[in-house]
Amino acid sequence: MSSVVAPTPVPSSRLPWFLRPTPVFCVVQVVPLALWLATADTTFSIALQGAQRAPLGVSAALAYGLLLLAFASGSSLGGRARPLGMRADARSFQPAVRVAHYAALAFAVFSASYVVILVVRSDIDILAVILAAQANLFQQLVIYSSDPVSQVLIMGRHLVLAALITWFAIGSAQVPRPPSLPVIGIAAAAMFVFTSSRLTVLGLMLITALFLFGTGKGTPSLRAAVGPVLAFAAMALIFAAGVWIRSLATWVTAAGGGGLGAAGYEGLAYAISPVNYTIAFVEGAVGFVRGLGLENFFNVVYTVFNLDVDYSYRAGISWYYAPDLDRVGLLGEWYAVAGPLFWLPTLCFGVLAGFAYSQFRQQTLSGLLLYPVVLLTVFDSNRGFLLAENIAAANFLYMLAIVTLAHFLQRRTSPAGRPIPVTPQGVW
Repeated sequence: MSSVVAPTPVPSSRLPWFLRPTPVFCVVQVVPLALWLATADTTFSIALQGAQRAPLGVSAALAYGLLLLAFASGSSLGGRARPLGMRADARSFQPAVRVAHYAALAFAVFSASYVVILVVRSDIDILAVILAAQANLFQQLVIYSSDPVSQVLIMGRHLVLAALITWFAIGSAQVPRPPSLPVIGIAAAAMFVFTSSRLTVLGLMLITALFLFGTGKGTPSLRAAVGPVLAFAAMALIFAAGVWIRSLATWVTAAGGGGLGAAGYEGLAYAISPVNYTIAFVEGAVGFVRGLGLENFFNVVYTVFNLDVDYSYRAGISWYYAPDLDRVGLLGEWYAVAGPLFWLPTLCFGVLAGFAYSQFRQQTLSGLLLYPVVLLTVFDSNRGFLLAENIAAANFLYMLAIVTLAHFLQRRTSPAGRPIPVTPQGVW
């Protein structure tokens, strides 16, 4: 009785530049910096709610250059790794990914339902809840004030990203995907409406683009692409609507009553406030002030258990800091921790990104599951090291557990699959 072996997956020999870690990292660091430089003082003051513009000097310019060099070097080193673990043609691949998919989907649906229950129990008008959620008020008053058990139950909502990643991964060896995409969309919509989880929507769009355009199989057929493309368009519309709604609660007065102007200030503040804080830290030599505590590298634990995190170090840049815009850029975060040695964690981050990218190109289980999460954190690295925080951390740990367990079980049951030849590709 012969066993059925999945077709050998086609390697991703050339990914578009916007799906590779080093080009993406450089763009998301340089473009906000250029926008920060180009913003007029009056507009800058409104966007940063009265905070002053930090003085840009040689130190900050050199620090940005070293940041880019460290990440690119680490990505190049990590990209040299050989295939690790099972590939998409291994017999154990499909069972492992399907179990991971349905488990993640169950967690996401359960947690999204729990969030809806919290909304119902809050005895607040639904429209008021939605507006409060987009202004991040509902999270603070209802979700983050919950007990640790509720925090853990709610944390599963982030695994909607894992559900979508595994949904795409199932079809990486030309195997039909399960009909669970609408369920993923409903869970994601509920999360965004009631928790304003923009990073989740960004992640869903990025995952869709990565698997549509980064699998090396050429242009997908219309029938195969129409579902993900429609989902991508819907997520983009939801994201834009959420930004607009949140801006109405924050920027309308500053923008003179105009809705479009308010959305513009919202987007501008989102991009340039981390740059301003980063420059203030570097030019003010505010280094070695955070320490090496767990909250600085893995603060998802502190969020789940409602533990206090010490942000008093930000008082060192108080003239340039707006408390309502509390995201510090990656360079600023690691400069506050390690001072001039900020390039060391940046190098390690680059190694991880390069390794995951290489494994994704070679269609290994670790690459298909981990790289989408790592790439998401690279895309939003202007706002800090998000791999340590709720959404990315929950998905990364979940995927890492799946990869580890599958690798352990696969070594006992079947070969890892045939090697996939991959043309060497630099970080650019």
